[in-house]
Amino acid sequence: MCIPILPTTEHPLGRTPLPISRPLPWSNCYQPTMDDFDVLVEPQNYDYSDTPHFSIATDSAINRYTSEDVKRINVMEAECAVGPLEVQDPVVNTSDSDSIESVGDYAPSLGDPIDAVENIFLSS
Repeated sequence: MCIPILPTTEHPLGRTPLPISRPLPWSNCYQPTMDDFDVLVEPQNYDYSDTPHFSIATDSAINRYTSEDVKRINVMEAECAVGPLEVQDPVVNTSDSDSIESVGDYAPSLGDPIDAVENIFLSS
């Protein structure tokens, strides 16, 4: 959910890096597509013409990639959506107490957890 900024060129989806007015002094820079952020610049008499910036034409690429990411998120959310979980009541045969199923019936090799803990402490 980002776009590489030149000189960074790597991206898992092979996105074309965004050109910038002059190279940034850092490597591995990306423009996020799904984050909102505000920037406050104090008004000063400063010449900002030499600061790195995107061109107006770059906005269309940012908007296109952002739109792709929104669609990708919507698909992932739809694929991950699950309905309400159905919880089934345990079946207990009240006529024969020996037929009641327990955790021990499914995992007899685990033994009694309290005995296992006691064995750990007693053996040390």
